[in-house]
Amino acid sequence: MQKKVSLINSLSWSFAEQMLAKLVSLVVQLVLVRILDPEVFGVLAILLVVMQFADILSQGGLGLAIIQRSNVSSKDFSTAFWLCGALGLVLYIIAFFGAPLLADFYDRPGLTEQIRVISICVVINSLNSVQRSYMQREMRFKALSIVNTTGAILSGIVSIILALNGFGIWSLIAQVCIQAVVAFVLLIIVVPIKPVPSFSIKVARSLFSYGWKMSAAGIINTFYYGAVDLIVGKTCTIDDLGYYSQGRKWPVTATSILSNSIANVLFPAFSLTKDNMGEFRRIMHKSLVVSSFVVVPFSFLLFTSAPALISFFFTDKWLKSVWVFQMFSLSGSLGMMRVVNLRAYMAIGKSDLYLKLHAMEAGVGSIFVLIVCLTTHNINYAATMYCFINLLFSLCFLLPAKRHLGYSARNQIKEIAPALYLSILASLLCCPISYFKLPAIVTLVLQGSLFCIVYLLGSKIISYEGIILFGSIIKKQTHRIDRDRQK
Repeated sequence: MQKKVSLINSLSWSFAEQMLAKLVSLVVQLVLVRILDPEVFGVLAILLVVMQFADILSQGGLGLAIIQRSNVSSKDFSTAFWLCGALGLVLYIIAFFGAPLLADFYDRPGLTEQIRVISICVVINSLNSVQRSYMQREMRFKALSIVNTTGAILSGIVSIILALNGFGIWSLIAQVCIQAVVAFVLLIIVVPIKPVPSFSIKVARSLFSYGWKMSAAGIINTFYYGAVDLIVGKTCTIDDLGYYSQGRKWPVTATSILSNSIANVLFPAFSLTKDNMGEFRRIMHKSLVVSSFVVVPFSFLLFTSAPALISFFFTDKWLKSVWVFQMFSLSGSLGMMRVVNLRAYMAIGKSDLYLKLHAMEAGVGSIFVLIVCLTTHNINYAATMYCFINLLFSLCFLLPAKRHLGYSARNQIKEIAPALYLSILASLLCCPISYFKLPAIVTLVLQGSLFCIVYLLGSKIISYEGIILFGSIIKKQTHRIDRDRQK
């Protein structure tokens, strides 16, 4: 019983970790998109590709190896910490001297200085990754929530002040850098195990034996998503890249609040139960059903209400990103199937399988998106192709589950099918509201209300397991809070 309560409590704080920081970032971004032009966000997309690629390389999968290990000593932690820091420093030097090449490629001289400044975060994030992984391993999501939210608030305030004073792209760069620095300082304080001047070659090899495959998968994944941004920026325009990056960002951010909060709990939970496959599959089943019960309808609601959402929150100057927004919303509908299965593969040590699946998706996706961009020069077609590839591989990622986990793709699809059917029905019933040309806020309220009524009523009528399990979790968490208050 204690493990169940602990898991529910961890899930709640993991959700809070994602929700609070993302909510603050959402408010900040809503202000920034009204102040800054799409071109500025196009430049930021290019900068983030460089930084994210370097981040994955510098971290080397060592943080994930820390989570997966049965026991972690001070020597393990310190070895991973200093090794990540050294990798981050090397990659910063490469980015520093390679910046002019990317600036010449896009014929934007200002990129050189911008890349050199934002890449400082690579060194900081490489150290942060090991600290975060240790906290996730220990399921200390409350502390992580405080760290992330504090960083989001401080960096957001500075970013808005700079944007209002005409600093343009530098206001966004400042936001990224300040958030990384704040997180580093706070993690040094809250992480109970501290790095010491200790390094073990044996430990490093052991961590890399697991972590390099995870790192390689991350590199491939980042290359895939980053390559799409770079391709769009080159084959279309920087303005188009701004519309594309923001149209992608909002639905991905919204759905990732739940998916990441669950994923952060799943990996350590799976790692703890990997020797008891019955319990392992029970956790996997409940996680899949409950998360899909929420994520699937949320994705379809975002798809349906995209025009009104963008018009109301971002102003009409961003309406060009509506179709991109809708495609990325739709692509997230099967996201939890992908997340749950990948975390399960990671927990049982199948890092080679994790790598192969990501390599296949990146290879196929990059080729087809590149063809679409070169032939159409249109961000809407690029987003549509990405959506198709993402949904296809979300299903492909389930295929090895029967052999390795004893949980077939067919059974998993059957379990989330009610959420898909009810979401499609609710979406179809809500779409006609858009044709009445009502004020955006009225459209949002009507669509949201009708969608929730149809989906929840339908779930109740068919006794969908998702609504039963979700209600059970809410009741348990409410009772726990009441007990804590009484104490």
